[in-house]
Amino acid sequence: MAKKEKHPQEELPQVESGQVEGQAGAEGEGGDAEQPSYEQLVAALAEANASAEASREQLLRGQAELDNVRKRAERDVQNAHKYALEKFVSELLPVKDSLEMGYQAASAEGADLE
Repeated sequence: MAKKEKHPQEELPQVESGQVEGQAGAEGEGGDAEQPSYEQLVAALAEANASAEASREQLLRGQAELDNVRKRAERDVQNAHKYALEKFVSELLPVKDSLEMGYQAASAEGADLE
């Protein structure tokens, strides 16, 4: 892939710093607010990781679907060209046969051309 993929470890410091800032603001206002426990933070991290993985899978499925649509459209265009040509040729065959029979009839000895 040409796109750079972010690893969960790279995103964690940003998420944690946002949580810490939010906690500091809550403490400054009330003073009685408790900090989340280690278990709560681990649970929140696991939930965020699960959500990120679900989003990643959804993105990959969407990309695969777009790729399938593109391939299907290309195949449809190729089939349209192929079958349009076959239809055109099948419509011309009776005309060719009629012209050949007319030529043979005109070339035959004793044919009255006038």
